[in-house]
Amino acid sequence: MNMTVNSFNYVIENGAITGATVAFAGNDSNGQFINAQVKIAVSDLASGQTFLTVTPEDIQKLAETKFKGYADNAFTTTATA
Repeated sequence: MNMTVNSFNYVIENGAITGATVAFAGNDSNGQFINAQVKIAVSDLASGQTFLTVTPEDIQKLAETKFKGYADNAFTTTATA
């Protein structure tokens, strides 16, 4: 499945960038769809980095990694009805 970024937004509070939100969308030739929104916080950045020192591409890669982790663990717990 080919995933693409369809939205990238910074969170600004009191004039400072405090986070980012990256939205992904994807589909395949069988009509399967996935949409996801991943939030990146300052705590997700490497030590010493800020949203002013990392590139949008770096933030996208962090969001991709976070999304993959969510997807890998999505069905590891037992759901109750």
